[in-house]
Amino acid sequence: MAITIREEQDLGFISADTTTFTLGPGTLTADKLVLLHANDYQMASALLTPAGSAAATWALQTTVDGGADACHIKVWTADVTTAGAQTVVANWGSASDEHYAAVFVLSGAASGTDGAAGTAAGASSTSHVAPSVTPVSGNADDLLICLFINAGSITNYTMPVGMTAYAEQDVSTWATFRAASQQLASAAATGTRTATATAAQGYQTVSVLIKADAAVPPPPLSPTNRARLTRASCW
Repeated sequence: MAITIREEQDLGFISADTTTFTLGPGTLTADKLVLLHANDYQMASALLTPAGSAAATWALQTTVDGGADACHIKVWTADVTTAGAQTVVANWGSASDEHYAAVFVLSGAASGTDGAAGTAAGASSTSHVAPSVTPVSGNADDLLICLFINAGSITNYTMPVGMTAYAEQDVSTWATFRAASQQLASAAATGTRTATATAAQGYQTVSVLIKADAAVPPPPLSPTNRARLTRASCW
């Protein structure tokens, strides 16, 4: 079964160490959360565990570490534990750099991820490449989520063909962040996804796969109902 993106929210900003997203009232306890969490300049360790009332526990799935004076990405996931218009809080250990966060609320998704890969130090180029990922589970209907970061200046991104692009966030004069997603239809490697920047610059990216939850099989027939169906088929 395909995954439904119930909602996506994102924000880029500077000189703050927290941001709070309030989820829509239709959020259910069966839903799953994905948080893309990034900064520019400070270290990856400054990307702190998320909080908020929507989920009790967050799991770190992957880290893209660009090193000193560069961009960093963490991807967190959580199961929704409280339905409705609850909060997701993205936390940073320092307010003195550029920040970005995007939260996805997913219906029909399994917990965690089905594979992830990142580019920590893309060479200066107008082609910013999110790496290929192969579904660990062999599922053919994963959801691919990518984040592209132009590190060192702002840019305008043309996003990969076939992907749904979200808001482009320019933060100060130092970094541009933009996420995109795509529902897959194959268990093969995704292949790379390339966003085109208006000027050559170094970059960081991440590609994350979210596995669709397996359909729940119907309960077995009771002996009585099995006998009724057998008789009915003979009439």
